[in-house]
Amino acid sequence: MSFKHLTVLLLVIMVYVNAAKCQVYNYTPIIHNDIETNPSLLASDKMNNRIQLYHQNSFSSLNTFSYSSLKLSKYFEPSFLGIGLSINNTSMGNSISYNHIGLGAGYRNVLFNKIYLKLGATYKIINTNSPYGSFDYFLFVPSAPTSYRKFNDGLNLALSFSSASDRYYVSMNLLNPDLPWHKTNIDIQFPTYYVLNVGNAMRFFDGDLNSELSYSGFGKYSAFKNKMTYSHYINIKLNTQLTRRSSFQYGSRLGFAENDYFHFLPFITYYNSKLALSLSYNFHLSKIKFTPKYISTTSLNLIYIL
Repeated sequence: MSFKHLTVLLLVIMVYVNAAKCQVYNYTPIIHNDIETNPSLLASDKMNNRIQLYHQNSFSSLNTFSYSSLKLSKYFEPSFLGIGLSINNTSMGNSISYNHIGLGAGYRNVLFNKIYLKLGATYKIINTNSPYGSFDYFLFVPSAPTSYRKFNDGLNLALSFSSASDRYYVSMNLLNPDLPWHKTNIDIQFPTYYVLNVGNAMRFFDGDLNSELSYSGFGKYSAFKNKMTYSHYINIKLNTQLTRRSSFQYGSRLGFAENDYFHFLPFITYYNSKLALSLSYNFHLSKIKFTPKYISTTSLNLIYIL
């Protein structure tokens, strides 16, 4: 199959599939630089020999929630191809949990000698431990009382355009579409996401390549709510040089989410050429009374380049 045919096939699939299956994704920021939600980024040399460990926890006995993931990526420059592996475990308390393993691949080509076109896909196998029902953001709504374990599969698709160094980018992602062999009535429901990321506007105002001002937006179809909701975020990242080899980043992700609440994720990061360690806090406020909408969580993110 030629690259042109592969591009057409991917676009047809993204338009055709639209049902819900396999994972809740907005626990963590859905951003351009996440290889699981944007597998097209695997076709980038900055993802070469990269290890990422991530843990998020509510640290609450009343509202138990934890999310852990491991992501590995490798880029093969001569073939313009990258691959990635993601492993995840999500626990929502009351013996309700799911985990998955995903294998992703990305490929790139150059248009007009300036624009990098990247395609990517992540195939996932997920093991669910819960009653029949619907997963949504920090929520599980059972439709039957009996718990069971079941294996499902799913897919993430991505298409992106960028400059050679990802200085500027636009990425479009489809997460959790229904696959042709999935049955019509799905026992476990997860949201479907349609994602757009655009950046980096900070490059117009700040010469520091590590600063960021970008937009992330997504539409989410929830089987539980039986409707599409929309979320819009501005991502702000500022950079301060500490030494010749290390820097300090700080900023926040600010958004109005699911037509319903304000969402804030302030963070601080220390990084050098090999390591990045980030701490963030995740909280939500109702749009009416500015009271907490969901539980708050704390996240620790470690990235290491081999």
